[in-house]
Amino acid sequence: MRSLKIRGRDRISTPLGFCLNLNKLHRLSLLPNRTKKSIIARFKQSAETQSMTHDAIRTEALRILEILISMPFEECFPLRKEFDVLPSRPGLYAVKHKEEGILYIGKALNVRNRFMGGHKALYYAYLDRLDPDDVRIAVVTLTYNQRLRALDLEALMLQVAKPRYNSRIRQSQD
Repeated sequence: MRSLKIRGRDRISTPLGFCLNLNKLHRLSLLPNRTKKSIIARFKQSAETQSMTHDAIRTEALRILEILISMPFEECFPLRKEFDVLPSRPGLYAVKHKEEGILYIGKALNVRNRFMGGHKALYYAYLDRLDPDDVRIAVVTLTYNQRLRALDLEALMLQVAKPRYNSRIRQSQD
């Protein structure tokens, strides 16, 4: 959901697709109080997230990248047929090799489903004849605010790390 500023009025889209004027929200007697509070809370979260500066996003991306790089290989998730050990939550992940380091960086709304459906990084590792025991997956789960900026976080991480299996890296405007 995105909040908009239209002619000086704050508006927000509801999950049903309606656009509400928050200045007149108290007049909407059809909505229960819980719904009003939930809409206002989402509006505030959206406003906080949109106010993040580029520097704050870059700092957060570098912090997450540092976590992925410094995570010991033994603490990363091993490759399994069902990937049942991976979290089923939103996250940024790195496919790591024991000696070569990070091979691929990506984002997913559900990390487990992302790998269960097949993944090109694992296919490339197979083609490069890497031992499956030497390849693992490091995951950092994302908060709601981080999830909204996941595309920007991933792009900045790719620019810094330049993993060899990431074929498309979004270039910055700098």
